[in-house]
This record gives sequence, structure tokens and C-alpha cells, in this order.
Amino acid sequence: MEQHHANSTPVHQLPSTASANTESGKSGAIRRRSSAAISVKSQPAKRPLIQHEDCVQSTRVKRVKKSLEMEEFKLDGSENANPQPTSKTPTTSTPVVSGPATHESSAQPSCSSDAETTVPATSKIMRARSMSAPAVGQHQLTAAATTICCRKNIASHKSKKALNEPPVNLITLKELDLKEILNNPRLRHDIYFDAALHFRPNLDGQRGQKKKAQADNYWESIVRECENLRRNQIDLQRGVTNRLQPKRLMLLLDTMRDILLSLVPSRDQKTVEQVFDQQLMIQQLEYGLLNFENLATWLASLLKAHCAPMRDAWVDDMVSKIKDGVTRDSPRLLVDGLRSVFGILEAMKLDVANHQIRTLRPYLVSTAAEFEREHFQKRIQKGTLCISETQDWYHQLATKRKSPNETPDYLSILTIGVLERLSPSKPHIKPPATFTFDLERLEAIRFDVREDVNMKTCLLLFRSLVSGLNKSLEVDRDAYVALTTAIQAINGDEEVAERWQRNSSALALQIAQSATAFASGKPISKSFPDAKIVKFAENWLGQHLRSQSPLYQSFEQKIIEAVALKTQVILKAWAHHRAPNFEQVPDTVMGLPADFASIPQRLAKILNLHWRVFERLYISAANTPVSGHKGDIALSVDQPESTSSDTSDTVTLSKKKLSHGLSDVAFQHLERKGLL
Repeated sequence: MEQHHANSTPVHQLPSTASANTESGKSGAIRRRSSAAISVKSQPAKRPLIQHEDCVQSTRVKRVKKSLEMEEFKLDGSENANPQPTSKTPTTSTPVVSGPATHESSAQPSCSSDAETTVPATSKIMRARSMSAPAVGQHQLTAAATTICCRKNIASHKSKKALNEPPVNLITLKELDLKEILNNPRLRHDIYFDAALHFRPNLDGQRGQKKKAQADNYWESIVRECENLRRNQIDLQRGVTNRLQPKRLMLLLDTMRDILLSLVPSRDQKTVEQVFDQQLMIQQLEYGLLNFENLATWLASLLKAHCAPMRDAWVDDMVSKIKDGVTRDSPRLLVDGLRSVFGILEAMKLDVANHQIRTLRPYLVSTAAEFEREHFQKRIQKGTLCISETQDWYHQLATKRKSPNETPDYLSILTIGVLERLSPSKPHIKPPATFTFDLERLEAIRFDVREDVNMKTCLLLFRSLVSGLNKSLEVDRDAYVALTTAIQAINGDEEVAERWQRNSSALALQIAQSATAFASGKPISKSFPDAKIVKFAENWLGQHLRSQSPLYQSFEQKIIEAVALKTQVILKAWAHHRAPNFEQVPDTVMGLPADFASIPQRLAKILNLHWRVFERLYISAANTPVSGHKGDIALSVDQPESTSSDTSDTVTLSKKKLSHGLSDVAFQHLERKGLL
């Protein structure tokens, strides 16, 4: 094809980025520094050596699923403090919306429903733009770029209709926009609790498989369209007029332009619009004049100027694929290169979004209570949050603990009430609807309470066996720690409570062996417990590692009381802006170490924010008869009687307030990018 047009069509190069580079000369050194800050996750995930208090997790079990599912992306928490590197394959398709990218439904909910009603947020992309910029040139399309040797599509997807636009587009990336982050109440709530939250492509489970299949199908359709273009160009050379418009390819290039315009600063946007001149590119594609090699080279210089340095190798790989596709007449390599472009663009958008979350976190934390009061006030007034059950529940709690001679400690009442609902031996009752954003966190605490009860039951058996073997010997803390570690190794990382019963025989043998070794003073490797002791331990665990056991329930009650006491100490200390003092708090439960991992700290953090949001609701419920409870109550002292009926939680973020929580450099960066 190149030989046919060499004499008739002048070849123009893509616009040089030299001027842009000169303009940004001052920031040349900054580019590597700032982009490194913006970039997240190209290194293997590690656990941090030091964890922020927000990220403290139980060391004994894997955390109950701690990620926030969005339409296209997931938010991972402190379980993976350093996120995995972004895959070089862009995310795919548009699955069912779930999680935080939500708007409120105006439908009246049932009071038994704690879930937040959500509907997908959608937007439109402007496809046609007025291109007043001068034509950039007629780029030749080599024969390799249009010669197609297309294989048949994967059989399982052959009958499925391919997507019309790339799997990565402005709609799928919308969740990463700063405005979406600021207006997302569940996301902001999770950011408050976890400093390590970060976005990553949502490729998990069946949804991820569906997205990947749709993406593969789409890119196969691009290969087929290139094949059709090639046939069309051969017909044109023979004088046969059978004009074929490359609709998918044109939409691909339009989408590439739109994403680039959302990522690059204003000084480079004019150049992007010139290069992606829509009318010119349509003609170039139809007549085989688009030079993909030049386009790839120009894209590489633009992307490297604005993405993190760790993405440079990926950019070079993209250029190599496109050039190899042209040189080797391999359309599949060419399309793989185009696919890489969208993977890089998605990674850049993820990097920016994760940088924004880290930068804005001080502001989001400091305004969390105020924001959530406004959010839940709207839901209460619109009827999408039923509070009557919550009011009745708290009124009963306050009535049971009311003392005529003392001022009620409303926060302590709430603490005890929440822990009662987390009791593993009692029927599982969902926390009140006001805890709708904390259900997973509270369920994780319930799981850890059960774990601690089971562990204490095993330690009690160990102490009893040691006492039976040597009454004069007292078990020290080191022995408890060693046995705890051994029990954790036997149970593994499973997140099901039934594993304690399933592993009871192995646990009994380990406990009997440890007791024999401790009582005799011999190394555990040389200690062999009596068969009767092992049998006794098996029967004992089989009986008491069950929630119906009186011993189990006694341990559970003692542990919940101890957790409640420590939580109250933490909350009172925070209220007076001082560190908690546990000197007056017992450090044992039934003679065993009161090691609750991070349960009191985590529960205190949940209740602290929750109380700041719903304090007026609970105090009103405590002092109002059940018959007098209203379905509408002001959560804030200066709360107006009515609020906007707008279905979205719009946040007016003044630059003055934002800059208070940001460094000057970060603020100027967001402002320069048009994010404020």
C-alpha cells in the first residue's frame, strides 16, 4: 500500500512535542518526582513494617472481605497495604453496578432493610467535537497495518455481539474522577477507616471473567474490521467503489483522544485534538493512509511526559508491538499494541485517583462526621433510611441501664448494645440500620470475638492438663503465646468458624503434647503425651468448642465485658484528647491473658465516628417514649427543616477548605489538572 501512494500523497509527520517539552522545561525534573508520587503499585504487594492505627487488623485470621466493589474498579484495604501492580491488560466490559457509585432511590424502604438502595450512575460522552485546528497531515498506512490474517474468534464467544467502544472509556473511568470520589459516601467512609485504600481493576470472580471475555471479543472485532478495511482498499485500487466506514476503529481513536484529554494538562490538549482530527482520520483509515508507527511514537513521547517512570517500559512495549505489527504484516500485533495503549491510559487514571485519595485523606477524615450527617439526613427525610427500629432498640437499652442517681452515659450504652448483637452464641441479628456502612467491620469483630473465645477455651484446657500433671507448676505467658502460635498454624487461614471442630483432634494432640512438655520440662519434640490425656482432650474440646456449651458462653460473656470496658476507656480518652490508660482494666479473663488483638481499638473507632453522626438521634430516642418516636429527626443542631431533593450527594468543596487539608504543591497540582 505504501508504494501505491508514495508518489501521489505527501507524508507529514505528527506534530512535534518539542514545544510542549520546552514549555514544561521547568518541570522536567519535577516530572519524575511528582509522577512517582502519583504512581501506585507496580511493585509486589508487601505488608508494611509499621501499620497505621487505621489499618490495624487481627493477626490471627484473615480479614473478612475488606474491599469496596464498584462498577469497574475495586478498593482494597489494609490487608494489602501495598497494592498489586496494575495489569498490562486493561479492564473490560461494563458489569452490573454495585457498591458506592450510587444515588438514592426515592422509594419507601421497609424498616427491616438495612441496605442502601442504589442505582447505577451513568453519563454520556460527547463523541463529535468541533475540530477547528489545522489538519495535521496525511499519515500513510503501510501494507502491514492493513494486511489482516484474522483467526476465527474464540468459539465460546463467536455468537456474542462485540462491544462497539473500547472496554476502557470515559464511562468506565468515571468512578475514578475526583468529583465521584468526593460525592461517594461509602467510599469516604471506608477512607476514614483505612489509610491504605487504593483502586485496582475489578477482575475478580464471574464478573471479572465476563469483563475479560467481552474485552477479548471486542479486540477480535477490531482485527476483523481491519481485515474488512484491507479488502475495501484492494477493491478501491481495482476501481470498485464499495466504501466501508471503520466505525469501531474510529470510535476507538475518539475514545483514546477523550481519555488523553482528561489526563494531560491544558497546554497539551490542543496538540491532542490536532493529532486526533476526526474527519481527517476517517479518510486516512478508509484509504489506508494512517501511519500507525508515527502515531505510536508520538503517543510514547506524550505518555512518558505525563505518566509515572515505572510505566515507561510498558510504553516502550506498546510502541514495539505496533511497529512489529507494521513491519511483520501482523494485524494481531498491531491490535495488541492499541490494546496496550488503553491499558496504559487506565493505569495512569488509577495512579492519579490513588494519589488523590492519599492527598485528600486528611481533609476527608476531618470532614467525615459533617459529611455523613448531611448524607444520612437526606436519606431520613427522603425515607430511604428507616430509623424507627434503631430508636426503639436504643430506647430499650437506655431504659434497662437507667439509674435515677446518675447521668446516663449514652455512648457506653451504645457500646454495650452493639457488642450484645455481636455475641457469637446468640442468633445473628443485624446491627441497626444506622450502621449500614459498617456491617462488614462489625461482622469482622464478631468473627474475632468467636476466635478469641475458642482460643481461650483451648488455653484453659492446656492450663488444666498442666495442673493435673504438676500441681505446683504455674503456666507463664510465654507458654500461652507458644501454644497460641501452634494452634494458629493448625487452623491455617480459613475464615470459617467450623474449622475449630474439624481440627479438634489435631488441636487436642497439640495441647496434650504442649502440656506434657511444659510439665516435664522437656523439649516438645521429645515429649509424648499419654493416650488417655489425648483422648480426654479430644472429648473436652468436642464438648466445649460449641456455642451451646455453658463454658463457651461463660467465656464469651467475660470477653465481651472486657472488650466493652477497654472500648469505653478508649472512647473517653479520645473525648478528652489523651492517650488511653488501661491501668485500671484487668489484663486477664478467667485467669487467662486478655489479649483481644485490636478488637477494642477497631470498635472504638467505629463508634466514635458513628456517635458524632447520630448522637442527637440516640439521645432523643433514649428520652422519648417509643410511641413518641418520629421518623424524621435533625441530626445536626443547625440542620434546616428541609434539604434539596437532588438524588445525588453533591459536595461543594471550597478551595479554602480543601487547601486547609492539603500541601501547597498538592493543591496547585489538583487545581492545575482542573480537578478543583
